[in-house]
Amino acid sequence: MARLLTTTGGADEDAYQAGPELPLTVIEARVKGFQCKFAPTRIVLIKSTHMYRDWVVIEVTDDDPKSEKFPKSGFYLVLNLMRRDANSLFEPAPELG
Repeated sequence: MARLLTTTGGADEDAYQAGPELPLTVIEARVKGFQCKFAPTRIVLIKSTHMYRDWVVIEVTDDDPKSEKFPKSGFYLVLNLMRRDANSLFEPAPELG
């Protein structure tokens, strides 16, 4: 399953906080209106680091089904979506309870 992460944008491990694991199909439906920027490794937003975990990142694993929006395994920064505006994205999938 894909994992949602939040990040401050820094390069260190503490810059990321793991969120829920959800089926990639559920995540894709929830970010349908947003563009996602791919990176093969964790994304570093050097120019915009904060002490708050502001950005939403999706980690796609080798086991996840690929799609047009998420064609490769790696990390995807959800553009123009801040964590404070993404509560519905972090909710459990209905079938997972």
